[in-house]
Amino acid sequence: MVLEPGNHLLIVHRRLFEADHSRFFVGKVEGYECGIARVSGYSFGRDHLNSKFVRKPDLRTKLIGISSGTLIIYCLPNNISLDDVVFDVTESGLKLNCPPDVSLNLSEYFHLH
Repeated sequence: MVLEPGNHLLIVHRRLFEADHSRFFVGKVEGYECGIARVSGYSFGRDHLNSKFVRKPDLRTKLIGISSGTLIIYCLPNNISLDDVVFDVTESGLKLNCPPDVSLNLSEYFHLH
């Protein structure tokens, strides 16, 4: 099976236009059937005043079409705590971090230097 209950996911909404804002959802699969996943977790959006990403405080449940062309879906380790996930904006780009040892580079561009 592609997804199973308990799998942790990072769901990235593709930016379709240059002015679109990046949006992220980190959650746990509750069920999966016919390409649709029921995922509960947290949404993150960019705070433009402070140039960082913040988690919305309320738990959300979403139905996600995993074959949607507007989403990028990453599998995260199932042993992480979704409450500890943070997004860090650095000079080298954007990273998802979850202590103690999960770090995922989400930059759209990479530097060869």
